[in-house]
Amino acid sequence: MRFLRFLRNLALTPSAFDDDPCGFLRNQIGHGWLIGGLPVLIWGPLALVVTIPGYAIFEVWQWRARDGEFWDCVEDFAHFVTVGLAIAFAPVVLVSSAAFLLSGYARRAGW
Repeated sequence: MRFLRFLRNLALTPSAFDDDPCGFLRNQIGHGWLIGGLPVLIWGPLALVVTIPGYAIFEVWQWRARDGEFWDCVEDFAHFVTVGLAIAFAPVVLVSSAAFLLSGYARRAGW
């Protein structure tokens, strides 16, 4: 029960992890691989028909109703879509996911 409450709070609280490089990595791995990629691995590319619009609505809601940062919502959505599409259609493109994670980590770590 405590873990489910933790996940709910995590999902409902916008966070860019500006000063936390490892938090950024965990956050984006969650967005890209768990939310974006896992449904594609389970149900195939057609999962994107539901997940992309559904996740876009969720990010707009976080931005508008939960005082999220616009750029953070776009960043989360972009990585979500990148990984989902890459798993569905071009696994080689996952290199761009790794580059995205590296750039976000580097920014937050002050590299």
